[in-house]
Amino acid sequence: MPYQSTGKCRFYVSILQWLDSLGKLEHLPQWDYDTENDKNLVRINPASQTSFVGTGDGTEDNNQQILRYKNTLNTFDKLMPNEQNFFMVLGHNFATTGVKGLYTKENGNTYSPLAISPYVNWTAGDDTQSATYDGFSIAVGNNAGDNTTDSLALYFRHYANNLTYKLSSFLYGTYWESPFSPDLKLTLGYDTGTKNIETKGGASLSNTMWRPPMWGDTLGPWELSDPDSPTTGQTLAHSSRRIWKLSFSFLSQENIFPKYNALNRYANTEDLDSADLLLTEGETLSDSDDFFSQVWNRCTTALPFIFQPDKDVPEFAICKFTKPISFQQTAPGLYQISNLEIREAW
Repeated sequence: MPYQSTGKCRFYVSILQWLDSLGKLEHLPQWDYDTENDKNLVRINPASQTSFVGTGDGTEDNNQQILRYKNTLNTFDKLMPNEQNFFMVLGHNFATTGVKGLYTKENGNTYSPLAISPYVNWTAGDDTQSATYDGFSIAVGNNAGDNTTDSLALYFRHYANNLTYKLSSFLYGTYWESPFSPDLKLTLGYDTGTKNIETKGGASLSNTMWRPPMWGDTLGPWELSDPDSPTTGQTLAHSSRRIWKLSFSFLSQENIFPKYNALNRYANTEDLDSADLLLTEGETLSDSDDFFSQVWNRCTTALPFIFQPDKDVPEFAICKFTKPISFQQTAPGLYQISNLEIREAW
């Protein structure tokens, strides 16, 4: 059901970008080389593409870290819920270069792969995970708790020497999925960067100030291209900015808020033994899987996120919230969001 439909929507929030915005993310050197602008790759700006030349021989045992990051707050399992983790690589040429064994791993204990279920343009397999097309790849999972370390890395296998690899952004984090579709009264608008002026003589002049930027030199935003039959004319992709105005009714308090609006439960000690005070169990701002904890509290109106209007349709947008949000209680334990405005930020 495409046609720009809006159904059960998803908000993908990168914990790497959030930690970087707090000054709590460090880039660690890789085994073989340092990619340019490693910290920039977590800031969701696919228009800025990084290139690097392979150092391996393309064999199965050629397992190499491409990007490696460490957070200085805590181990990753303490900062995010176990369920609904994901990773994305945007603006890549991994089909053209034949990358296999593309995955995100915890870095330090068992090197367990994270978010290993295929979602868009990412095939699963035993060290043969790959992208069928150039452009972007997404994998999802329910195993964020497997990373009990403070670092993670993006890996390649079957990695060839002297090929130029390209990528623009690397995201890892949690997505929130609405329990049902937004209210029927929703708006999808398109804004353009064109200003029209009428001269005294009656002529009409148009001046286009901006267009959605390309992802590198050859890819339109959120486009896929088959290296065996490349999609030409990528500059013909989206020419305007999308703006959604959504409202949700009858959202339960568990979907909207954490049980405890704090990082621990020290202030709520009733019926808890001392051993339970540090066990958040998905009930605090750090690891509750609700909208406020995982989306609003980490992005507010400052940081971009990936918005998917319908979880069953592989269409995405890099967006920001445009104004503060408010929740109206409509019944005991039920809430409404009536002013959710989401603006494409590329």
